[in-house]
Amino acid sequence: MASAGFLASHFKDMPTGFGEPTEALEAPKICFLFAPVGWQRLGMGRFLYEKEGVFRKIVDGVADQMKSELPVDLRTVLYEKSLPSDTIDHAFFAQPALFAVETGLDALWRARGIAPDVLIGHSLGELAAACSGNGEPLFLGF
Repeated sequence: MASAGFLASHFKDMPTGFGEPTEALEAPKICFLFAPVGWQRLGMGRFLYEKEGVFRKIVDGVADQMKSELPVDLRTVLYEKSLPSDTIDHAFFAQPALFAVETGLDALWRARGIAPDVLIGHSLGELAAACSGNGEPLFLGF
């Protein structure tokens, strides 16, 4: 293992900064990333569901649309502790739960005036990204 003195002697001639900027920097671009199945967690978005009407409206819309497809209400799967904690890990529940939370977050950010320049997603996240926008998700996938 190299000593601190050894490393310092070998890196003493390296530049320590980038100097003065030569041109103005552009404002950063905003990107919303929509995650795939595997990132779901019991209780995800609970605080937002309880406190933020915009978020709750989207989650409720997805849950209502999924009532005839799921044996348990999606809100129960997301927020109730009466079910086994791994219930949300089954793809049958994980997919609509992630879709609801991700599109709800998109709507909440947009309602706050923060709109993305780019949307990206992986797997189910691609579907959520494609269905998001303007505060009302398109329920194309469900």
